[in-house]
Amino acid sequence: MIEPPVMNDARLLSSAEKEALKKLRLSFKAELENDGKKEYEATELLDEGCLVPLLHEVKDVLEAPDLLVTASMFSKRYAYLMTVPVLYAFSLWNVRFQPTMENVVYREKETDPYWLPTFYFHEERIHPISLELREKEREALFFTLFANHLDKMWDVLCKATSIPKEILWENTFSYLYWLYDSLVQQSEEWTNEEVKRQVEADRHFLFYEADVQLFGHGRKHPFTRMAERREAVKEKDTPPLRQTCCFSYRCGEPPTYCGTCPRKP
Repeated sequence: MIEPPVMNDARLLSSAEKEALKKLRLSFKAELENDGKKEYEATELLDEGCLVPLLHEVKDVLEAPDLLVTASMFSKRYAYLMTVPVLYAFSLWNVRFQPTMENVVYREKETDPYWLPTFYFHEERIHPISLELREKEREALFFTLFANHLDKMWDVLCKATSIPKEILWENTFSYLYWLYDSLVQQSEEWTNEEVKRQVEADRHFLFYEADVQLFGHGRKHPFTRMAERREAVKEKDTPPLRQTCCFSYRCGEPPTYCGTCPRKP
């Protein structure tokens, strides 16, 4: 069991931090319009009685052929929303959100062909982390984010739609790899060497060193093999391909393939 370090006093996000996170599709409750968009507590989505009707609505919007394809599309949006803003803030600013299921509200943002939802936190304040205990803080965050949140959501999706869990984890990996690859590239222009080291350390720990228990009840690290394969492809300067297919090409006509799709003609 991962024991979280004692939280330091929480603080509000600055205006600049809010703007940066809004670009990553994080919303803030006080700024949302009373527009009648549906909202779901993350804990509600663990109930198939709530999740399956939502998936049917998403299926119609995306013109997906079945709930298995829909589950993959849902997981891509959910994985992005849950991981990218939270890890961005941790790696760059040394602060922790509280990405517990009880703290997250999932909100439909737009009704369009892309079905782009968003989410907000009930408790929006962030906790500055203790740099002396940064590694323990990171473990605690990963355990909350992956084992106690995403893994539980993926279990319900698998049960409801029979989608292989490996697809859901690779959907998650795609955004995590993009995030840290982007930050590493940007870091070449940074002057703060400590932040550069933090980003590199967080990236390496996430993909290669983190204990499997931080990701739930799986028997192996969900990202290591994917990361090794992606790095090997990068060294050969050839286009990367996923190990699994997310099925996005099966939504709508004509089919649109991801750049890393293994089934792309």
